[in-house]
Amino acid sequence: MKLHLRTFLVVSLFLAASGNPVSAKENADPQVSSLFPLGGQPGTSFEVRIRGENLGSVYGVWFDCDALEAEVRKIEKTVEEVDVVQQAGTTAKDTKEFHHVVLKLNVDHKAAVGAHTFRLVSRQGLSNPLALLVNPEPQIQESGQSINSPQSAQPITIPVVVNGRLGHPGELDYYAFEVGEGQHLRFEVITSTFAAATVAGDPQLILYEPTGSWFDSQRIKRLEVRDETGPGPGNHQWVTSHFLPRLIRRFDRKGRYLAEVGTLEGQGGPDFSYQLRVIPTPARDSGADHRRFPGDPAHGSSPLVWQERDFSRRIDRDHLTRLWSRAIRVPEPGQDGKTAVGAKDSTGLEKSKRSPLAETIDQADRLRLPSPTREEEPNDWASRAPDLSLPMTVEGAIQHPGDVDIFRFKAESGQALAFEIETPETVPPFFNPHLVVIDSTGTELVSNIYREVAGVGDDWIKSIKAKTVYTFEQAGEYFLQIRDLTTRRAAPHFRYRVLVRPQVPHLGEVGVKMGRGEVVDHINLRSGETRKLTVVTEPEEGFDGEIALTLENLPTGVQALAAATTTVNPRLLETGNGRGAMHRERFFPPRHLATIVLVAGRDAPATPMPQRIRLTARPVVDGKIGKALGVQEILLMICGPEAEQVTMAETN
Repeated sequence: MKLHLRTFLVVSLFLAASGNPVSAKENADPQVSSLFPLGGQPGTSFEVRIRGENLGSVYGVWFDCDALEAEVRKIEKTVEEVDVVQQAGTTAKDTKEFHHVVLKLNVDHKAAVGAHTFRLVSRQGLSNPLALLVNPEPQIQESGQSINSPQSAQPITIPVVVNGRLGHPGELDYYAFEVGEGQHLRFEVITSTFAAATVAGDPQLILYEPTGSWFDSQRIKRLEVRDETGPGPGNHQWVTSHFLPRLIRRFDRKGRYLAEVGTLEGQGGPDFSYQLRVIPTPARDSGADHRRFPGDPAHGSSPLVWQERDFSRRIDRDHLTRLWSRAIRVPEPGQDGKTAVGAKDSTGLEKSKRSPLAETIDQADRLRLPSPTREEEPNDWASRAPDLSLPMTVEGAIQHPGDVDIFRFKAESGQALAFEIETPETVPPFFNPHLVVIDSTGTELVSNIYREVAGVGDDWIKSIKAKTVYTFEQAGEYFLQIRDLTTRRAAPHFRYRVLVRPQVPHLGEVGVKMGRGEVVDHINLRSGETRKLTVVTEPEEGFDGEIALTLENLPTGVQALAAATTTVNPRLLETGNGRGAMHRERFFPPRHLATIVLVAGRDAPATPMPQRIRLTARPVVDGKIGKALGVQEILLMICGPEAEQVTMAETN
């Protein structure tokens, strides 16, 4: 978050020397698409080159922590040939202007390992985010010479992180390494900048052994590996939709081997930067590092972001207390602060007809959940299932193929329950916990598998979810089963934690969104302008009150006003893919939209660096208002009404 004085003085001099207004194009928001190299080690300094559009007036860099700082060295402008998609679906060649910003970057020796978010700051405002990767292993760059064949492979020494780039379509990069007999290695490819957000643009990693043959002395043989390729880090603003390769291999013979980096369908270009990470791994991997890719966020997700449907969220003894902190209960008058008999709870049952257990649950906001019940094998059969009382938290592991863990509980007629799953060590797609609830006849009532229509309307897409809700029609005895989605995969680190609890009407996720639901993480607002913000709110588990919204910490001269609008983006109201689905209400809450208008006065002073504004929400029920909840932080920059033309020395 540091702004270097030297850079600021350079920009000020240019401002004083130029008073010409810029065109609408030059006044557009800055956009960054890639950087090279993708990262470095703690305690080092190096140059990075950032490619993007509308970057001619960049003067500073914003980081997510104080352990990184950068100085703008120079800005270069290029005109490049690009493919333009026409109305008929065909492509044609055209030219487009790009900027390349060269930064001198310093990484403090105490910098946290992982992906650090950064943005460029310019007179046009704040750019979209990119990620700088900090890894403890030695860092090198791909050779300046061609390494696109097994014969010209670049030698590397393990452990290592290689910063490379697939600069043109069809390019393959080869790296050669030596291993000892019986050595275990892990190979990972990470990218946050591959341009094509399609399967065709996914990075690909293949291992080979140069074997030769009678017919071809240069022949290479593809090796078998343990493939743990999976989606990139989730819940972070710079993440793409790519699957990232992760391979593990035990080498039975010592010798020379090859790693090949490419893309699934041979795509490439100036934005296809990557890191290849090769490190030793124990023969018996404990699984503690399974959930971490080298591009996982260094500082985690924002503490304000409410995660209710993520397998990695924490479910502990205070979980119910946190849920009730996002709700409000209104006592009847004359009851001395106690809920009156006859009032209804989240199940719809009258208090006078509820069991003592339900009355105890009604005070859950003042009680901690009981300690988790740990599974004890054998518990693969209903006759061996332990009897548990609600609310219940169970912990266990799917330790061998075909392992099924079963637990017994009782539910009342009309009782509304929520089932939540956490996988503390290994998240999907490696461990895919499948939860099922059956009755005493063996009939399945509840499952955490969500089904929705896809393709041309005759296909079903199935996915596992971390939370589902269900209301039981009949009182009785029920069995909860949990296993891996397949009967083949199992390991000691396939651990789970399942919470079964009464539903709590509460405030779920709240945030400013746009388009197809993308979270708004920054706003560039010019003096004298307004900006409409659409806030998406998700009431959970039957919450039917109102939600009061406030924007705090606004810069001088900026107001936030409630507004009514006749234009609503219907995609923001969709859950899932918006098409047909089975029991959508069990997996997704309803959505509501609100509109806030930011108004910047003509005398609102420009901000040299972004300011954090905070969106807060308060639940309101029957005229009673709950406590303020911080739900989102947004970076806001105020730009001048007509930004003066600001450039650093540009070279074509």
